[in-house]
Amino acid sequence: TAGAWSGRTVRDAREAVGAQLIAEHEGLEFRQFSEPVICRNGHAVVIRRIPDQWFLDYGEAGWKAEVRRRLPRLRVQPDDYAREVPEVVEWLDDRPCIRRGRWLGTPFPYAPEWTIEPIADSTFYPAYFIVRRFVHDGRLSTGQLTDALFDYVFLGEGPGEPTVEPALLRELRAEFGYWYPLDWNIGGKEHKRVHFPVFLFTHAKLLPAEQFPRGIFVHGWVTNPTGAKLSKKDIGTKGGAVPPLDRALTEWGADTLRLLYTLGSSPGQDREWDPDLVETVRGRLAEVERLVRWARGDATGSPELEAWLESEFARQVIAGREALDRLDLRGYAETVYVSIPAALRRFVVRGGDPSATTRRLGDLWVRLLSPVTPYLAEELGEGRFSTLVAQAPFPGPAELHRSLRAEAAEGFLAQIEEDLREVLRPSEDRGEPAPSEAIFYVAAAWKRVIDPWLRAAGATGTPPSPKEILDRLSREVPELSVPKGELAQYVLRARSLVRNDPALLESLHEEGVLRAAEGYLVRRFGFRQVSVYREEVAAPHDPLRRRERARPGRPAFYLVRGDRSPEPAVRAV
Repeated sequence: TAGAWSGRTVRDAREAVGAQLIAEHEGLEFRQFSEPVICRNGHAVVIRRIPDQWFLDYGEAGWKAEVRRRLPRLRVQPDDYAREVPEVVEWLDDRPCIRRGRWLGTPFPYAPEWTIEPIADSTFYPAYFIVRRFVHDGRLSTGQLTDALFDYVFLGEGPGEPTVEPALLRELRAEFGYWYPLDWNIGGKEHKRVHFPVFLFTHAKLLPAEQFPRGIFVHGWVTNPTGAKLSKKDIGTKGGAVPPLDRALTEWGADTLRLLYTLGSSPGQDREWDPDLVETVRGRLAEVERLVRWARGDATGSPELEAWLESEFARQVIAGREALDRLDLRGYAETVYVSIPAALRRFVVRGGDPSATTRRLGDLWVRLLSPVTPYLAEELGEGRFSTLVAQAPFPGPAELHRSLRAEAAEGFLAQIEEDLREVLRPSEDRGEPAPSEAIFYVAAAWKRVIDPWLRAAGATGTPPSPKEILDRLSREVPELSVPKGELAQYVLRARSLVRNDPALLESLHEEGVLRAAEGYLVRRFGFRQVSVYREEVAAPHDPLRRRERARPGRPAFYLVRGDRSPEPAVRAV
């Protein structure tokens, strides 16, 4: 009974017999999925073969090669999909392009009873949208939407549709040239293997390379608490359901919702709907509004403190622009709605007053608000600008003065505060009384000289010996008075510590910064007194020799509890 298949393995014979039966029209090809596929209604999906189906051959070698050639110029976000796009292009093959029935869409020219399938038809819609405005305005009729018109508008070929006025044809062509190439096609992640690859193939087939789209941007979903994409059953007005959009807009406003999604996750990530978080975001916006309005003052403030605030704004403007350039919308929102308010709160705590400087910075901040919260920006911008905020120039670093010295001074003081908190926290937890006095010792001049030497040597992995440091000091700075015993102990202790310290700005005057901040530290920590001494002259005020621990950028200190006595209770670093 085996006949010609006698002696063949079952595996070989099965494929050969099947091919022969189909070739002789004695068999039918039966297709099934490699894995079970379940419809959202819970039923199993089966494959149905439709007679007379037409396909678009996305696997055609020349077409696919043209898409490959254009991909290097395509910008894709997020990065994980950018890595996936070449694979999707290779994977895409024959795809049905029409369907039978009463569907909304374009009749298939070769079989009018069929309708062109939406994915095949709609992926060129950005180009048609440019033309549609003229149809909507009544300047073009649907009968004038001919091949000749589109050849001229999209390709610049031929004379165009003869029934359309030449001036209107030129306007259409100019309008298309303004909007194309398309900057971004934005869609949800469900389109990664459905819409976007066909979009690329369609544009590669119909338009020249210089009109190929520039970018694809894939965003995540708003999900329910289970992590599933929102569906109709999740939308409601009772319980924990997600409110309809019109209800949400009435309750929280567009700005709050925009900031919620921008600040809550990166664009490519899913975002769970959380009504508690919406209230948190609304509170953040209220604080932003309060700070902007507070900043409109005319007091005469501290030049040093205002120099730091302006420099901090300059840093944030640079960070915000860089975030926008790389399409990091969450990073931009964190800059504008988290970092800048934190800087202003710091300014207020440090004793800053609303002045001409804060007014100018507040105006700049309003312009930064416009991309994410345009309604708040326009409300705050009323009376500040001669145009809408959206039309005002976007802030750039050239508008602000960057002061590395001011940044270093404020960073130095912030580190002092952190050191104090670290020392005070355990005693506070034990219920001990707060110290009455803080005494600071600023590192000696010779330590500032050798600090960069220790850093440079540490970077090479060959820390210098105390003798090497002393010999170098004698050669290069002979006028410095250096206690040899202290130097030896300091070099052995500090050469491993400086590797973790930030590089010190040479112009930073630590003693001056601390003296200027004495009143602030008294208010901030409840001390009765703050004293500052240079290490070289601190001996009478340092019964426990804590001054020897001072390093450039990290002053030593001890905290006195109660009235100062010969043997004070201390906490020191």
